[in-house]
Amino acid sequence: VLDNYINDDVKPVDEEVDVFFYGRIEPYKGLDLLIQSANKLKKDIKFFIAGGGDIYKAYPKLGNIPDNVRLLGYLDDEMLISYIKASKVVVFPYREASGTMTICQCCYYGKPMIVSNTGVLPEYVGDGGVIIKKHNVEELTKAITDILDNDKYRKTLENNAKKQYMRLFRMEKVIDKHKELLTDVMVIQK
Repeated sequence: VLDNYINDDVKPVDEEVDVFFYGRIEPYKGLDLLIQSANKLKKDIKFFIAGGGDIYKAYPKLGNIPDNVRLLGYLDDEMLISYIKASKVVVFPYREASGTMTICQCCYYGKPMIVSNTGVLPEYVGDGGVIIKKHNVEELTKAITDILDNDKYRKTLENNAKKQYMRLFRMEKVIDKHKELLTDVMVIQK
């Protein structure tokens, strides 16, 4: 399930990555909110956005991107993993979502996350991150600050993310859940 998403041999990039977002650049992913948050925060906080797509096409009213935000474009699997490993917090300020493998990947690497309260994102993240209201730049900005300014809190979220991976996403759990679902279907059909 996770072959393209997990590679323990890849080293983190050799630069400070405070806040990281990755995924296809689409309007529902809330990158305009992340940019607004970057504008509100200290300019020494480094934001990195990775993903295919045109941010100005997705967000035509975006305006200028501040100097503390770096657009990386599409990254191959290894480079993506390098940035995930180097990041202090990974942010998914989605307006709408169903599910995403990105949460699973972040949990595996023990990365604290900030996600919007939409779809299954809160359930996937659990105690491995902070859940914010959709469309709420103030909550997003506060969550980023809280995580970056408190090493102990960040370490707690890192440990919780790893536990969340073991609880929900490791292969044995996925197989057990599928067996359970198949058994339920077979019982219903009898």
